[in-house]
Amino acid sequence: MSTENTPEKAPGWFRALSVILGILILILAFAVIAFPELGLLTIVIWISLTLIVAGIELLVVGVGLPDLSSGGRALMVIGGIAMLALGFIAWFYPNLTIAVQLILFAVGLIVGGAATAAMAGMSPKMPKLSKGIVIVLGILAVVLAISVIVWPAFGETILVILLVIGLLLQGVHALIVGLIGE
Repeated sequence: MSTENTPEKAPGWFRALSVILGILILILAFAVIAFPELGLLTIVIWISLTLIVAGIELLVVGVGLPDLSSGGRALMVIGGIAMLALGFIAWFYPNLTIAVQLILFAVGLIVGGAATAAMAGMSPKMPKLSKGIVIVLGILAVVLAISVIVWPAFGETILVILLVIGLLLQGVHALIVGLIGE
């Protein structure tokens, strides 16, 4: 019997770490369920830190990359400074960050929903039932976007729900990787 196709198990330390991290992620998910404001704060922290770290990276590349043209160097430095500024604004003004995120979320839903409904409406080969379902889904996305704009707390709830779903999926994935070892 050949074992060529049998995947190799991950080392024990890796599996244990994966299980521990999976449990921590699940604890965080349940903490966000219990304290939704923690979820909003988590989103703000991630946005802030991402912008700050990316801004630093652009500055480092802009200053340190020897083969960069002067125009490219200027763009990298300006972009890095802008990202750093946005990151610090997001960090120090969390309510503004959440409001901007809700607006972007709503605009994305409006654009996506309208485009989806329009595509289905203009598609001559799409079966009528499919066309109807896709148009309804597009309209629902637009209605959801309007609801987020009119009732920001509703939009915040949706963002927290999406965060919880992401954390739960990531936590379960880490547990499975740790327990199975593949």
